[in-house]
Amino acid sequence: MASRACDIIFKLLEMAVFKDPKLIKAVEKFVFTNDQKYIGTISKFKIPNNFKTCTVPLFRGMFLDNSIVDDLKGGGSLTISNYTSWTIHEKMAMAFVKDSKKRVGGKASGVGIVCKKKIPDSKVVLNIQSLFMFLENMGMLDQFGIDPLTAEMGVEEGEVLCDKGLVLTKRDIHRIVSS
Repeated sequence: MASRACDIIFKLLEMAVFKDPKLIKAVEKFVFTNDQKYIGTISKFKIPNNFKTCTVPLFRGMFLDNSIVDDLKGGGSLTISNYTSWTIHEKMAMAFVKDSKKRVGGKASGVGIVCKKKIPDSKVVLNIQSLFMFLENMGMLDQFGIDPLTAEMGVEEGEVLCDKGLVLTKRDIHRIVSS
Protein backbone atom coordinates (compact mmCIF):
# COMPACT_ATOMS: atom_id res chain seq x y z
CA MET A 1 0.00 0.00 0.00
CA ALA A 2 2.75 2.48 0.98
CA SER A 3 4.71 1.57 -2.14
CA ARG A 4 1.70 2.33 -4.35
CA ALA A 5 1.20 5.69 -2.61
CA CYS A 6 4.86 6.56 -3.17
CA ASP A 7 4.54 5.62 -6.84
CA ILE A 8 1.52 7.89 -7.25
CA ILE A 9 3.21 10.79 -5.47
CA PHE A 10 6.34 10.31 -7.57
CA LYS A 11 4.34 10.32 -10.80
CA LEU A 12 2.58 13.54 -9.80
CA LEU A 13 5.89 15.18 -8.93
CA GLU A 14 7.45 13.90 -12.12
CA MET A 15 4.66 15.40 -14.23
CA ALA A 16 4.78 18.71 -12.40
CA VAL A 17 8.50 19.28 -12.12
CA PHE A 18 10.39 16.95 -14.36
CA LYS A 19 8.44 17.35 -17.58
CA ASP A 20 10.93 19.98 -18.68
CA PRO A 21 14.60 19.40 -17.81
CA LYS A 22 15.26 23.17 -18.04
CA LEU A 23 14.32 23.56 -14.38
CA ILE A 24 16.77 20.93 -13.18
CA LYS A 25 19.58 22.25 -15.40
CA ALA A 26 18.95 25.83 -14.22
CA VAL A 27 19.11 24.68 -10.58
CA GLU A 28 22.35 22.81 -11.27
CA LYS A 29 23.88 25.87 -12.94
CA PHE A 30 22.73 28.15 -10.13
CA VAL A 31 24.28 25.87 -7.49
CA PHE A 32 27.54 25.71 -9.42
CA THR A 33 27.81 29.43 -10.31
CA ASN A 34 25.45 31.24 -7.89
CA ASP A 35 24.53 33.42 -10.87
CA GLN A 36 21.19 35.27 -10.53
CA LYS A 37 20.42 34.85 -14.24
CA TYR A 38 19.32 31.23 -13.63
CA ILE A 39 16.71 32.25 -11.08
CA GLY A 40 14.44 33.62 -13.80
CA THR A 41 14.19 30.14 -15.30
CA ILE A 42 13.70 28.51 -11.91
CA SER A 43 10.95 30.90 -10.83
CA LYS A 44 8.91 30.29 -14.02
CA PHE A 45 8.11 26.72 -12.96
CA LYS A 46 5.26 25.68 -10.69
CA ILE A 47 7.32 23.82 -8.13
CA PRO A 48 5.51 21.39 -5.79
CA ASN A 49 5.14 22.68 -2.24
CA ASN A 50 7.34 19.96 -0.76
CA PHE A 51 10.28 21.61 -2.56
CA LYS A 52 9.19 25.11 -1.46
CA THR A 53 9.28 24.69 2.27
CA CYS A 54 11.87 24.68 5.00
CA THR A 55 10.86 23.81 8.55
CA VAL A 56 14.05 24.98 10.24
CA PRO A 57 15.59 28.45 10.60
CA LEU A 58 18.04 29.33 7.84
CA PHE A 59 21.40 31.10 8.01
CA ARG A 60 23.08 33.58 5.67
CA GLY A 61 26.49 35.15 5.97
CA MET A 62 26.95 38.59 4.44
CA PHE A 63 28.88 41.80 4.67
CA LEU A 64 27.00 45.01 5.39
CA ASP A 65 28.12 48.60 5.84
CA ASN A 66 28.66 49.63 9.46
CA SER A 67 25.78 52.11 9.19
CA ILE A 68 23.34 49.39 8.10
CA VAL A 69 24.38 47.09 10.96
CA ASP A 70 24.04 49.98 13.42
CA ASP A 71 20.57 50.74 12.02
CA LEU A 72 19.52 47.09 12.38
CA LYS A 73 20.83 46.95 15.96
CA GLY A 74 18.91 50.17 16.68
CA GLY A 75 15.58 48.72 15.54
CA GLY A 76 15.68 49.47 11.82
CA SER A 77 15.14 46.99 9.02
CA LEU A 78 16.74 46.01 5.74
CA THR A 79 14.80 44.70 2.75
CA ILE A 80 16.89 42.41 0.55
CA SER A 81 16.24 43.32 -3.07
CA ASN A 82 17.77 40.21 -4.69
CA TYR A 83 17.07 36.51 -4.60
CA THR A 84 19.32 35.05 -1.93
CA SER A 85 20.75 31.68 -1.11
CA TRP A 86 20.48 30.60 2.53
CA THR A 87 21.65 27.45 4.30
CA ILE A 88 20.39 25.20 7.06
CA HIS A 89 23.96 25.04 8.42
CA GLU A 90 25.25 27.85 10.63
CA LYS A 91 28.84 26.74 9.95
CA MET A 92 28.37 27.37 6.19
CA ALA A 93 27.26 30.96 6.84
CA MET A 94 30.14 31.48 9.29
CA ALA A 95 32.62 30.09 6.77
CA PHE A 96 31.41 32.65 4.22
CA VAL A 97 32.08 35.66 6.42
CA LYS A 98 35.42 34.26 7.57
CA ASP A 99 36.61 33.45 4.02
CA SER A 100 39.63 35.65 3.20
CA LYS A 101 38.62 35.67 -0.50
CA LYS A 102 35.52 37.68 0.45
CA ARG A 103 37.69 40.39 1.98
CA VAL A 104 39.03 43.33 0.03
CA GLY A 105 42.71 44.15 0.60
CA GLY A 106 42.86 41.81 3.59
CA LYS A 107 40.11 43.75 5.38
CA ALA A 108 36.42 43.00 5.45
CA SER A 109 34.38 45.17 3.13
CA GLY A 110 31.82 46.09 5.77
CA VAL A 111 30.81 44.11 8.83
CA GLY A 112 30.52 40.35 8.56
CA ILE A 113 27.23 39.16 10.01
CA VAL A 114 25.43 35.86 10.15
CA CYS A 115 21.67 36.11 10.02
CA LYS A 116 19.32 33.45 11.32
CA LYS A 117 15.72 33.57 10.16
CA LYS A 118 12.72 31.29 9.81
CA ILE A 119 11.77 31.99 6.21
CA PRO A 120 8.04 31.77 5.48
CA ASP A 121 7.16 29.21 2.81
CA SER A 122 5.80 32.04 0.65
CA LYS A 123 9.38 33.34 0.34
CA VAL A 124 11.03 29.99 -0.44
CA VAL A 125 11.57 29.70 -4.19
CA LEU A 126 13.20 26.28 -3.99
CA ASN A 127 14.66 24.05 -1.32
CA ILE A 128 17.63 22.92 -3.40
CA GLN A 129 18.77 20.42 -0.80
CA SER A 130 15.37 18.67 -0.84
CA LEU A 131 15.24 18.62 -4.63
CA PHE A 132 18.70 17.09 -5.06
CA MET A 133 18.09 14.57 -2.26
CA PHE A 134 14.86 13.55 -3.99
CA LEU A 135 16.55 13.20 -7.37
CA GLU A 136 19.39 11.21 -5.83
CA ASN A 137 17.03 8.91 -3.90
CA MET A 138 14.96 8.30 -7.03
CA GLY A 139 18.09 7.58 -9.10
CA MET A 140 17.34 10.49 -11.44
CA LEU A 141 20.61 12.46 -11.37
CA ASP A 142 21.89 10.67 -14.47
CA GLN A 143 18.57 11.10 -16.26
CA PHE A 144 19.08 14.87 -16.16
CA GLY A 145 22.84 14.76 -16.65
CA ILE A 146 23.49 16.39 -13.29
CA ASP A 147 27.08 16.42 -12.16
CA PRO A 148 27.08 14.35 -8.95
CA LEU A 149 29.56 16.76 -7.35
CA THR A 150 27.22 19.70 -7.92
CA ALA A 151 24.30 17.73 -6.49
CA GLU A 152 26.45 16.77 -3.51
CA MET A 153 27.37 20.43 -3.02
CA GLY A 154 23.68 21.46 -3.03
CA VAL A 155 22.88 18.78 -0.46
CA GLU A 156 25.92 19.31 1.80
CA GLU A 157 25.47 23.08 1.83
CA GLY A 158 21.81 22.68 2.77
CA GLU A 159 20.98 25.35 0.23
CA VAL A 160 17.58 27.04 0.06
CA LEU A 161 16.84 29.71 -2.56
CA CYS A 162 14.71 32.57 -1.21
CA ASP A 163 12.67 35.21 -2.96
CA LYS A 164 13.34 38.94 -3.16
CA GLY A 165 11.94 41.18 -0.48
CA LEU A 166 13.03 39.36 2.68
CA VAL A 167 13.13 41.82 5.57
CA LEU A 168 15.91 41.60 8.14
CA THR A 169 15.61 43.12 11.60
CA LYS A 170 17.63 43.15 14.82
CA ARG A 171 16.26 39.75 15.86
CA ASP A 172 17.64 38.21 12.63
CA ILE A 173 21.25 39.12 13.49
CA HIS A 174 22.61 35.88 14.86
CA ARG A 175 26.30 36.83 15.07
CA ILE A 176 28.52 39.73 14.22
CA VAL A 177 31.90 38.46 13.06
CA SER A 178 34.85 40.73 13.74
CA SER A 179 37.34 41.09 10.93
